[in-house]
Amino acid sequence: MKIRILLGIGLLALMITSGCCSIVSSKSTNVPISASPPEANILVIDAQQGMIVHRLKGVGMAPLNGMTTLSNGQKVLAQYQIYAFAKGYFPSYKIVIAKYNPWMFGNLIFIGAGGFGGLIAMAVDTGNGVAYVMPEDQIQIGLRRVTDDADELRNPAEKEFYDNAKNLSVEEYEKAMMQRIESDLNSARIKLQQSQNKR
Repeated sequence: MKIRILLGIGLLALMITSGCCSIVSSKSTNVPISASPPEANILVIDAQQGMIVHRLKGVGMAPLNGMTTLSNGQKVLAQYQIYAFAKGYFPSYKIVIAKYNPWMFGNLIFIGAGGFGGLIAMAVDTGNGVAYVMPEDQIQIGLRRVTDDADELRNPAEKEFYDNAKNLSVEEYEKAMMQRIESDLNSARIKLQQSQNKR
């Protein structure tokens, strides 16, 4: 009986000092991602930082954190842009946003019971980056073939890019696309940093 009581007290102390989420959850979730056609390149972009964090080919698993740290040190809900591209196809993307970790409700029970331990545990879980987790559902992206009558080609710059792409090898096309993406991300990072510094 004494052993059970001691174990119960020990577990309670662990939950308070570590946080419910920190005990049962990890910072990252392995998210399955696939694209069609199978030769498509898949980029996982941290939308809060404007940085590519993973690159896959056709299909794969990407470990994604539920929280991300901004340039000012603040930890926030993670958002990712899953971007896919392939020669002969228009690129496409999906936005994936982390969700509240259901184990955080374990901390709320302590608060509801009138204990400050729940507040401590919530702070610990947030500090450890496990207050939010990524959905485990598979992410699928289908690309649409480039055709001469596509609406995207009404933009002269886009039409020129895809016309030139017809004469490129797959490797050359992928290099050109990565240069384009990196240029866009550099601009996005500047804007993100300016916005985050104002917080």
